[in-house]
Amino acid sequence: MVYWKSMLDKKRQEKIRPVLELEKTITEILVAHGRAVEPFVKVFSYSDENVTKSSLGTLVGVFEVAEQSEDSAYIVNFLASVARKEYFGNPRRSAVESFEAALHKINLALAELVKHGNIAWLGKFHGALGILEKNNLHFSVTGEAEILLLRNDGFSDISDGLASAESSVHPIKTFVEVSSGRMLAQDKVIFTSPELFGLLSLPDLAKNALRMDADRFSQFLRTALINELDMAGTIIIDFQEGSPALEKQATKTEETTHNVFSQQAFAPQLKTQTGNASQSESKKHEDAPLEYVDSKTGHIYVQGDTPGKPSAHQGLERAKLSIQNMAHAAGSFLATQGKLLRKGKKQSLMLFDVLIEQGGIAAHKAMRSTRRQWQQRFPVIQHETASPQPSQKSESGREPAHTPATPESIRQVSSASDLSTARDDAGIPDFMKEKLAAFYQKNGIPEPQEPTVAPPAKNLQGIIYMVVQFMRRTCKNGCARLRFFSRTLAFGTQYHFRRLSFFLRSLSPRQQQVMLAFGIVFIIVLGTGVFFLIRQNDAQSPITPTPQPAAPAFPIDMEKNARPLEPPTTLAAREDSIVASVLLDDDMYIITAKDIINIREDKRYTLPAGSGAIRLAAPMDDLRLIFIYTDASELFAWSPISRTFVKNTLSLPARASVRDIGTYLTYLYVLDGTNNQIYRFPRAEGGFGSATLWLKDPVTFEEGAQLAVDETIYVAPNTSIVQAFFRGRFVRNLESPNTPLAITSLFTHPEFANTYVLDTENKRILVWNQDGAIIAQYFSEQLAEAQTITVNEKTNEAFITTQNSLLSFKINPGQ
Repeated sequence: MVYWKSMLDKKRQEKIRPVLELEKTITEILVAHGRAVEPFVKVFSYSDENVTKSSLGTLVGVFEVAEQSEDSAYIVNFLASVARKEYFGNPRRSAVESFEAALHKINLALAELVKHGNIAWLGKFHGALGILEKNNLHFSVTGEAEILLLRNDGFSDISDGLASAESSVHPIKTFVEVSSGRMLAQDKVIFTSPELFGLLSLPDLAKNALRMDADRFSQFLRTALINELDMAGTIIIDFQEGSPALEKQATKTEETTHNVFSQQAFAPQLKTQTGNASQSESKKHEDAPLEYVDSKTGHIYVQGDTPGKPSAHQGLERAKLSIQNMAHAAGSFLATQGKLLRKGKKQSLMLFDVLIEQGGIAAHKAMRSTRRQWQQRFPVIQHETASPQPSQKSESGREPAHTPATPESIRQVSSASDLSTARDDAGIPDFMKEKLAAFYQKNGIPEPQEPTVAPPAKNLQGIIYMVVQFMRRTCKNGCARLRFFSRTLAFGTQYHFRRLSFFLRSLSPRQQQVMLAFGIVFIIVLGTGVFFLIRQNDAQSPITPTPQPAAPAFPIDMEKNARPLEPPTTLAAREDSIVASVLLDDDMYIITAKDIINIREDKRYTLPAGSGAIRLAAPMDDLRLIFIYTDASELFAWSPISRTFVKNTLSLPARASVRDIGTYLTYLYVLDGTNNQIYRFPRAEGGFGSATLWLKDPVTFEEGAQLAVDETIYVAPNTSIVQAFFRGRFVRNLESPNTPLAITSLFTHPEFANTYVLDTENKRILVWNQDGAIIAQYFSEQLAEAQTITVNEKTNEAFITTQNSLLSFKINPGQ
């Protein structure tokens, strides 16, 4: 049963074959004799190398301006760059949508030229523009440029009737119609400026194209144009049958190319005895299949043609070699540290010896200076430290006679005895005192009595003496220990470095790789542990609380990317109620029930009488218009150039209730709350054409539903959620904040990167990026009475309307 199913799958795959994409050969022919003619003709073919934009195909075109003045010298190059940028600007669009956007951008660029007074080129611009998307050709023309198709033995003008006759009057209608067709093998398409038909007719072109191959015909056309014309532009596109991808891949695998720098070129030659074995091995590898076909899926897996064990991944090989080189470099580095360590040891020892010697001399001098100063300050100490004088005798050598005991003599004797006692006892060690006491007792000599109270000078001298001796001993011991420690550190460092270098050099390259890998892992783990330990200590360390300002009423600490707003700037204050604010050409406008007010010029433009009150407003940057929808179900367009209101046609379905409007390019989008639908209206003469049902997924719109339009339409079906839709299909729900949304106003712009919501109930502005993630939430008490929001990302400003004023807040979601 399983076998029968796999056979059916294989037969089904053989029957269902994808249509092969045709191979296209593009030949550009540009004729411009002289540098003065070059700026007025352009031939181009653009393809984007980005994989995401490969589905857009190739953009080809021919632009020419017959009016050769200085004002028209840059037009063709400017329009070619505009078309390329817009066509490949958004890979999410289809090829047809991108092509329409590019044509529309060209029309706007030409209209802008006319607005600035450059009108000499009107009626003299010829262009043919097209895209090659798979096997399809989409194209449009203007002026007298033409596109020819060679099929069934003849050329036909497939661009006939596409050029608008009003392009010379209205530059916005330069490229209007788009035509499409499917190409076949052997087709030939020519995009050309009008000069070609003054040289060759269609029958002549067909006759030469049929009798020549593609290369010869291209050369023929190039020669004819260059020899006969001063300015012309032509593109030739030849379509040929494409080759299946699997056949190409099989053809590549069948081609065996031997590289002289491969592993086989350097393989050692085997001996004769092993010839049979090598032949058998090679025979086995020759018999091995180069492809493996899965019987269930039918996928073909191409195997390598190198015999033997499959080689490792190139990235792993490079990593292995890098680790080996790092290990070898580390070992070499450690091995070369011996000389530096020995030299450093000698220099460090000399340095420590000099420092210790000089430090000892300086300490000794400091002690002597200190002692000298103390002796000068206290003369008693100097007297005590002086050597004892011999006893006085008379000139005859006898003892002096006994003097009577007077109070003065008693005072002198007492002082002398005290001083002699202090002098005799000063500096005598304890064991000498014991020997003196024994000597006095043996010879019957009375032991001198110490004074009951020692004089202050004796205590001070002892203290100084003890401090000096202690500092001397400390300095001497400390210097010796420091010298010993420095020498030990130097010898130990040198010894361990030498042992480590010898150890690393003795290891094999693989062991060095393992050691280096373990070392790197150990350093990473150690660094991670220290980092988390520091973080834990910081988290556990007590933090001194600082006085904080009073907490705001909104939960700013609970929300993602919450930021406070600085006080706003009041741009305008009105007595009448404000409906909305609009940003057009970097000018701010206030919309009231009856007026449009330009803030910069401070001018008011009143809606015609009997038109009702303004409910909704939306700018259309491409046409530089502001569309107004009133409560009388009427649509008006206001232009800042003419400064007048023009009523526009808008055919809405029956019982439609307009909740919101928005614009993108020249399309108007209307949100219908009754039918739960979004209508897309194309721009037409006098207003807008018939509506297209844009939404393809069902959505239920509640009261207060809103939309914001760019390439993706953002819809708020209720006040608690924002959804993104692309090409009418649901894409995603935008990220919800912790505090539930209460949407007051929704805003975005085709040229901006973010989407904005005003939440008056929670006094905040929310910002989402294109992925639907919240990147900022701005809180302010000033938002308590806000009604609508408009943002200018160029100046990082958010414009908020209240009942009677317009406020400007500074925001910067990118920071």
